[in-house]
Amino acid sequence: MFLFGRRLLCLILVCSAAVARAAPNDPFESFNRKVMGFNDVAERYVLTPVARAYQFVLPAPVERGLHNAFVNLDGPIVIVNQVLQGKPVLALRDTGRFVLNTTVGLVGLIDVATPIGLDRHVEDFGQTFAVWGIPQGPFLVFPLWGPTTPLFVTGDAIDTIGPPI
Repeated sequence: MFLFGRRLLCLILVCSAAVARAAPNDPFESFNRKVMGFNDVAERYVLTPVARAYQFVLPAPVERGLHNAFVNLDGPIVIVNQVLQGKPVLALRDTGRFVLNTTVGLVGLIDVATPIGLDRHVEDFGQTFAVWGIPQGPFLVFPLWGPTTPLFVTGDAIDTIGPPI
């Protein structure tokens, strides 16, 4: 009896793994593979050298300050999405973080909020739509953008209406 139970369990596991593998949500697989190949070449021969040159030219404190400023510009979008996702406490904390970094942190160049416990959160409209139960749709890969789904493409498009990052 024990042997029969183990065989049945193995059969169930094998069948469910086969079903999981047989039903990927990638109807554009051939297109996605071609774009991934393009992205790999673009990353290797264009994007990585540009990023290395950027890091070589800019001193680390300047690079960190620019990064902080752009992250700070994303604050209002994060706060709006936290409210829309039903996270009012996080929205209040991130509002405090944004105000503090914008004022005391010199327009966000210096992150003064993290050391005092106001950690950064990342929320976007794609996440908000997912929280609302909107289906993701098929897997897509875009040139120089990477893998995504229609849900997150729509979310990213709405996110770009906000600060010009």
